[in-house]
Amino acid sequence: MTSNKNQHYVPRCYLRAFTEHGDGVRINLFNTDRERVIPLVSARHQCSRAYFYGSDAELEAAIQLLERSYAEVLRHITQDSYVLTDEDSDLLRRFWLFQYLRTEAASQRSVEVLNAATDAMGISGAEYRAEMKRAVLHAMRTFAEHMDIMDDMSTCLVRNDSTTPFITSDDPAILSNRLYLECLPRLGKSFGMRQSGNIMVLPLTPSILFLGFDRNVYTVREKKGWYSLKAADDARAYNQHQMLNCRANLFFRENHYGSEVGIEFAKIADRRPPARHRIHTMIFDRSEGDHNFYRVVEPEEAREQGEMMVHMEAVYPAPPRWPMHLGVRPKVIVFTNGTGVGYLRRPETRIGKERAFQRVTLSLFGSPRSGFSLA
Repeated sequence: MTSNKNQHYVPRCYLRAFTEHGDGVRINLFNTDRERVIPLVSARHQCSRAYFYGSDAELEAAIQLLERSYAEVLRHITQDSYVLTDEDSDLLRRFWLFQYLRTEAASQRSVEVLNAATDAMGISGAEYRAEMKRAVLHAMRTFAEHMDIMDDMSTCLVRNDSTTPFITSDDPAILSNRLYLECLPRLGKSFGMRQSGNIMVLPLTPSILFLGFDRNVYTVREKKGWYSLKAADDARAYNQHQMLNCRANLFFRENHYGSEVGIEFAKIADRRPPARHRIHTMIFDRSEGDHNFYRVVEPEEAREQGEMMVHMEAVYPAPPRWPMHLGVRPKVIVFTNGTGVGYLRRPETRIGKERAFQRVTLSLFGSPRSGFSLA
């Protein structure tokens, strides 16, 4: 039985860097529902719930071990002349993935998408409906089974030398994808953690950000694991990811920055998707040779057929701009087997076994300011 009742889904060791004086005591927040700044609230009670992970003492110990390792790496990173090591990159990837899966917002999205799927199929009853606790535990299992899923991503640290500090949120680990959101929108495909063009974002302090990126798609001119960001607009572009992705609260260190947070949020609030998923119901249409074809119909029609397929698609917000230093290559390398799996960063042996994956080069045209698309 765990002895810690108040369990944080965004750990205190992470939020500490964004608190007033960096001492972990008080923090400024902007609430997106009320669109107002709430200054200097207690940091101790932010992003926490009673027994959020349950009462498993071993699970709690494993989480605390990862958090202590992160805190130690952050201590090294904030020292002068630090050079990003492979070992620290691995830890930051793991911490990013754990944080991406663990928050209340992430668990709530899982609950919402599963409940929407059961509604589409006409299934009712509490035994079929996802609950937050089960969603949290499922996220922990997913992390344990797939903690290496982002290991092929390149990484660097972004040093913020601009006048605009990085902010964070109650759902700070961002997964985005400029290739899918900007270059390939007409394909109508979403992306997951295996896709080409993925971008990992996690602010570590108001002046340091962890960035993971697919080097076959993007270029970053880092030196010794660092990129020095000079433009305030680029810092705002990273902050927009927090504004678009957060569930309810944005966090920042300096009280006087609150008015700018409110102004910047108002500019992009309409880009926050009303739902983070789409449900498609399909019924059998026809067969051609060895292939079956399905057509999308309304859930009511699908239920009348008695047999259906349900496809769940994640919805990701698209920011109005991207940091200029994250360049898109004119020719990008992806892997595909021509199915709905889409473009992957590397050949996948566990899916699509009936069709081999091929390496493909996609030619893009455009510019960082005007956007990219397939040539």
